[in-house]
Amino acid sequence: MKKVSLFTVGILSLVVLGGCGNEEVTTKVSDASVESIEQVTSSQVSNDEEEEKNDKVEYNQNIIDDEYIKVSLMDITHHINKMYDEEKYVVSFDIINKREHKIVVQAREVSINDRMVDESLQTMSTEISGGKSATAKLEIEDYSGGDLPELIGNLEMILHTFDWDEFDYEYDIPVRISLK
Repeated sequence: MKKVSLFTVGILSLVVLGGCGNEEVTTKVSDASVESIEQVTSSQVSNDEEEEKNDKVEYNQNIIDDEYIKVSLMDITHHINKMYDEEKYVVSFDIINKREHKIVVQAREVSINDRMVDESLQTMSTEISGGKSATAKLEIEDYSGGDLPELIGNLEMILHTFDWDEFDYEYDIPVRISLK
């Protein structure tokens, strides 16, 4: 009885392992189907380009230049992604830290055309070592498909600078930028 069950297990093992063999299958694709695939891919790319739009305006405008910090507005980019119903502004600043110690620069109380921007929609926080410069990006973004106010007229905020190591250093600079 043991010999029969051992023989059966051996045969089943061979059948199972034989089914796992490496078999190569080649398929010939006609040139017409390759061309149609390329046409579909190119039309998808053009649709994606239509769904995402980026407008960039260069400013290169000096905003603040004092004993601690120098801030220049570099550019503002308006991103629209229709596919995901997202819209955002990216405001780029070039910031030079004139202090010897590292600082953190944050945007607070941001408003566009005298209308406050919800804090959950905007972010900017950049660390800059002493004597160095960095690009800081203020992102004002709406994920929920609401309407962001058009960034024409004026942009106001408080640039809040502080030092994690020096608790007595905190510097707030009110900023008002007239946009064209």
